[in-house]
Amino acid sequence: MGMTTAALPYLPFGTMLQVTNQRTGGSIVVRVNDRFGAPPGEDTLDLTYGAFGALANHDDGVFPCSYSIL
Repeated sequence: MGMTTAALPYLPFGTMLQVTNQRTGGSIVVRVNDRFGAPPGEDTLDLTYGAFGALANHDDGVFPCSYSIL
């Protein structure tokens, strides 16, 4: 499995998040280490390949999730 990190457009680097797949209930802890340009008004995060694979099938591409700051 790869690193469990995430990119968000607004949280400080180093912030730890618990990300939960809303379909399966599975969750993982990730560290924010990057930024990306999310569309305005969207609460979106981008997971590394390893983090995504721990929560969903890579073929899904996207999945509904929630996250909380730890």
